[in-house]
Amino acid sequence: MKRLLLIGVAILFLNNHSSAQTSETNMPKKIINQGYYEFNFGVAFLSEVGVPFPGISFLIGNKTYFRNNMILDAELGLALPSIATAKIGVGYRGRSGEVIVGVRPWPTHFYLQTQLNNSDKGGWIMSVEVSAYSFSRIGNPFNDAALEASMYSLGILNFGYRWNIRK
Repeated sequence: MKRLLLIGVAILFLNNHSSAQTSETNMPKKIINQGYYEFNFGVAFLSEVGVPFPGISFLIGNKTYFRNNMILDAELGLALPSIATAKIGVGYRGRSGEVIVGVRPWPTHFYLQTQLNNSDKGGWIMSVEVSAYSFSRIGNPFNDAALEASMYSLGILNFGYRWNIRK
């Protein structure tokens, strides 16, 4: 998961760096902001025993499209059981969907998300998340700070729907 996040950031950086020239052919054609509402339901797999624990969230977000296919996605909202949550990621937009890699600061997870059947009204999303605690277990199985930051979760499997609210 760390590799996917690093690859996504590297692609974003290289695309920005390579177009830093002043010729207009390298300038972004159009930057588009698109707001959305998102409702999610899923399960977190709790530490050590891997017991699935249900959760839901409602978020408000904004996607910024630039360079035609690149995405910066940020969202903030309410969630149960964590009370509040947020996500920020970078990704790629294809013809019928999107792929985004990013980080959820609370509870701390790294995620890979896809939006399927993208339309003007919205689309279904799915994400797979791995907690900071899962990564810390490799070197230090007793990392209490990472365990608490991830709310005792090893990972999250999440499904939801996004409703576009403006273009």
